Amino acid sequence: MSVVGGILSPASAQWVARGDSHLAVLRYDAARAEADPRTAVLAFYESAYQAGAGRAEWDIAALACPGGITDPVRRI
Repeated sequence: MSVVGGILSPASAQWVARGDSHLAVLRYDAARAEADPRTAVLAFYESAYQAGAGRAEWDIAALACPGGITDPVRRI
């Protein structure tokens, strides 16, 4: 794995060159082979987001959704 956009989780995830850019990839079979596939996929999503957001220099804390609520007007 290259550190092109940051470290990906789980270890089976990788960066794949796509033209002038890179794509974070976690193959289906690799996710299924993990002890907890659901946790592995969620860790992959989070690590790919963190890598991309960091590379784009986004203010990750300011963009966070407290408790996962994306619409502060509509609460459960």
